[in-house]
Amino acid sequence: MTNPNIIKKIVEDNRALIYEVDTFKNNEVAKKVTTLYEKYFDEIQKITEAKLQNKDIASIYTYLIT
Repeated sequence: MTNPNIIKKIVEDNRALIYEVDTFKNNEVAKKVTTLYEKYFDEIQKITEAKLQNKDIASIYTYLIT
């Protein structure tokens, strides 16, 4: 015969573990999204800087339109 307190404790521990695992997964997804965003932002910035290096400021509006 099992003690109801033991079952209650097991259920509570299982819920806590599930919460901890879900939190960890969500944090990992957020880190991956942030890393990808930073990577793509850096790439776009490098490309933009390289293209603008040979342009003067007066033609930036023309460049942005094209």
